[in-house]
Amino acid sequence: MTAATLADALPPRMDGADAVRLFTRPSMGNLFGLLAPKFVNVRPQGAPAPPMPFAERLWMPAYALCFNVTIAGRGNRDIWVSVCAWSGSFSLFECLDLLQPLETTEEFFPAGITPETAHAMGRQSFLTYVLRRRGQFNKPVVESVSETRLYHAPYWVLYTRRRAGLDLRVIDGYSGATCGPKLKRGILDALIACRKAQPANS
Repeated sequence: MTAATLADALPPRMDGADAVRLFTRPSMGNLFGLLAPKFVNVRPQGAPAPPMPFAERLWMPAYALCFNVTIAGRGNRDIWVSVCAWSGSFSLFECLDLLQPLETTEEFFPAGITPETAHAMGRQSFLTYVLRRRGQFNKPVVESVSETRLYHAPYWVLYTRRRAGLDLRVIDGYSGATCGPKLKRGILDALIACRKAQPANS
């Protein structure tokens, strides 16, 4: 893959060795190491995929949304949230100042949903988040979306073979956190969609 510049990206804080350590460490999910792969190849930037199991870093798009919210008795304030542009995964976003241009030869994906869809999903997810934490008391109300920024975030993906086929495990390449099934499904959807869009002889 030729080098490309991502206009806004979270800086990666893990390299391939870090990712392999996290993928292979003993945990309940791998029966405390019994099911963990003994060796994991790491795909270098721009290189063909090595034999499985292997790990590679991908760049997933997300929308950073600035919600202008009203809180009874406290007035207005801005709250930034993030919505994955494929899975719709939601989180509060505190990394706006860290976004920067980044040149990479690793695979990155375009947005799979529109900003308008992200706004609607973000509003609904924010409401769910607030209700879980506050119930109906002093509930913040989203008045508007004052700013929308598309950015890319790094994820390490481990590919392994299972009897039922291919299995993916995903780690956030910025925080090091293990990602849940919703984000994993979004990455799989992005991979499938981009493979289908490629010319047959590519």
